[in-house]
Amino acid sequence: EFSENNRSDFLWIIDPLDGTTFHNRGLPFFSSILALEVRGQTELGLVSSPFTGDVFLAGLGRGCTFWNRRLRKRRQVKVSGVTNLADVLVGYSYGKSEQHARHMAATLGGLFPMCRAIMRLGGAEIGYVASGACDAFIDNNSTPWDFAAVTLMVREAGGRVTDFAGREWTKKSDSIVASNGALHRKVLNRLPPVATTAG
Repeated sequence: EFSENNRSDFLWIIDPLDGTTFHNRGLPFFSSILALEVRGQTELGLVSSPFTGDVFLAGLGRGCTFWNRRLRKRRQVKVSGVTNLADVLVGYSYGKSEQHARHMAATLGGLFPMCRAIMRLGGAEIGYVASGACDAFIDNNSTPWDFAAVTLMVREAGGRVTDFAGREWTKKSDSIVASNGALHRKVLNRLPPVATTAG
């Protein structure tokens, strides 16, 4: 369980294996996520996808960097410039309950006819939102260990991160929408309220 009661100005938020189900089945769609908070402010975020070799690193006020040692690539990244829903690549994840699953099915049912593609990469998609490879990401069950780091990345890369209601994302948010910013409102307008998952 996530706890902040450690009597320190520093808080490490770590998800050592995001995409556990895929990992356990031998699929490559998983990553490790790390964030550092200093006095309540996320200062550092890192995502590593071991199978692809992709690493994303963001520092508050320092932008977001992508690198892949195997491909000998390293660059500062920015979100995409896509503004038309018909061209959008959307990543998604959802909570473990049946209500979360039903809610996400309804959400994807509203998005799918409007978007270029919907994809599921075990949570790594949100790093790709920061790099511009993916245009948006949605999840109806937000947790700090999944999203503290990547929220910083997307914001540092010029994007926007809110909950499904359009409120700026915080660790207490119950959902998350990350996008390039330009199409954020268009995505939000297609999402049913997360309150429908309550049970």
